[in-house]
Amino acid sequence: MIGKQPLNPNIRAFKELSPEIGARTIAHSQNKKNKREQQETSPFGELYTRSLGYYGKLPKHERSALEIARRLTEMEEILDEEIEMMMRAKAESEHQLPTVALDLGGMFGLTFAKLANRHQSDIKEGKLALVVTNMAFDVHQALEKYKLTNDAPYREKTEIILTPAEITLISSNEKLLHYLQCDVVELRSQILSLPNGVSLPLKGNINIVHEQSAFAWDPKIDVDLPLLGTMMSKEGIIFLGSEDDKLIPYPPQYEKTKNAGYCLDPYHQGLYNLKELGFNIQTTRFGGGNYKILSKPSAPVKESWLGENYL
Repeated sequence: MIGKQPLNPNIRAFKELSPEIGARTIAHSQNKKNKREQQETSPFGELYTRSLGYYGKLPKHERSALEIARRLTEMEEILDEEIEMMMRAKAESEHQLPTVALDLGGMFGLTFAKLANRHQSDIKEGKLALVVTNMAFDVHQALEKYKLTNDAPYREKTEIILTPAEITLISSNEKLLHYLQCDVVELRSQILSLPNGVSLPLKGNINIVHEQSAFAWDPKIDVDLPLLGTMMSKEGIIFLGSEDDKLIPYPPQYEKTKNAGYCLDPYHQGLYNLKELGFNIQTTRFGGGNYKILSKPSAPVKESWLGENYL
C-alpha cells in the first residue's frame, strides 16, 4: 500500500500564507460581478475619492488651466523618471522590448494621460506602452456619456473630481493609453496591440507598476501581490501605495490578510525574486500617503528615492 504522499512544499506554503483563500476568492468574484453589472447600468459607476487616477500634489482649484493640468508633480515625476531610466536601459540592451508601465486600478487614469501626453512619440514608435486597469470601470463609456449627456447631475458628478481641462487632457490622450477591464488574475492573459503592429503579452513584460488604493479593496492581496510579481520583467519595479492608506475602510474580516499581503513574505520574495526596498517614498500628494518599493534585482532605482521624506 502506497502511503500518503507529502504535500508539495509550494502548496503547503501557499495554504499557510493564504488562509481561507477559497472563501475570499468567491467573495472577490461576486464583488467583481456586481460592479461590472453596475457599470453596465450606470457608466460612471461609484464615485471613489481617487477615481481620477491623479498622483500629483496640486489641489483641484489649481488644475483648471490646461498648461497647469499637464504639469507633473510629486509621484508623477518619479514615475516619469522611472520610465525614462527604463527606456534608456532597454535601448542599451539586445532585447529592445517596449517599456510597459501599468497603473493598477487607475480609474480615469489622469496621471497616465499626462505621461502619455509627454511621451507621445515614444508610444507611437512602440518604445513605451502605458496601461490603466480597472476591475469594472469603463473610462471610454464614462467620457462618452460626459460629452454627450444633457444630464446635469452626471456632468456635475464628473466635475467633482475632474476639471474640464483634465477631461480634455484625458480625452485627447485616450487613444495613446491601453485601458483594460480586468483584475490581477485576468491581467495574465492580456495582450497589447502596439502602434507599430507588435502584439505584446503582458505576462513577463510588465516593467513598472503603480498602485494606489486598488489593493485596499482586495480581499486576497496576499495572493494577488505575489501573482503580480510573476508578471513582472527581470527589471520590474512596483510602487505600492495602499499600505499606508488610512482613507479607505477595509473589511474587518480581511484585516489580517491585508496586513500579511503588504509585507511580502520571504517565501514569495524568493519565489518571484522581488526585493522589498522598504517603506520609502513619503508624499504630500492629493490625499496624502506613502509608497513602498518592491523591485527585481535589475530594476533601475534612484538612491535618493530610498531616503526618508524624499518628497
